[in-house]
Amino acid sequence: MKLGISSLTTVGGTWINSAGKLEAYYGNLYGNVTNAGIFSLGDEAQINNTDVFYIWGSFTQTAAGTFKCGIGPTMNDTLHISGTAKLEGICTISLSPGYTPGGPGAYVFLTYGALDTSVGPWIVTPPGAPPGMYWSPWFGPTQFVLNLLYS
Repeated sequence: MKLGISSLTTVGGTWINSAGKLEAYYGNLYGNVTNAGIFSLGDEAQINNTDVFYIWGSFTQTAAGTFKCGIGPTMNDTLHISGTAKLEGICTISLSPGYTPGGPGAYVFLTYGALDTSVGPWIVTPPGAPPGMYWSPWFGPTQFVLNLLYS
């Protein structure tokens, strides 16, 4: 399913099963989301990394789920969750084709009302870092940030 919408309200929540995939481009989804498949910000075939999506509810990713997002030259994909984020499984982060970050930076991929730390792990797989640098994921009380730092 592809969502590039201004607003969608779900009754009983949204479930992405192990064979399912949701590509979210922009807009708002009202209701809780559970991901046991693939939740991708944008189209994986055309990575432009300008996708901003809002979930007005909670987001749960199971151990079988994958969350995909990316970094572009001017901004990165962002998922805003008004409720609680409960994260397991894999988070795959990619770079726009031909783009390499020129220096240190902080990339906010998720914002959330709260983080449920009773589950895990959420395995973050960032792209290759430029020479002399490394990626450092950070889970704060209201956001997930991937920092690019000098070695």
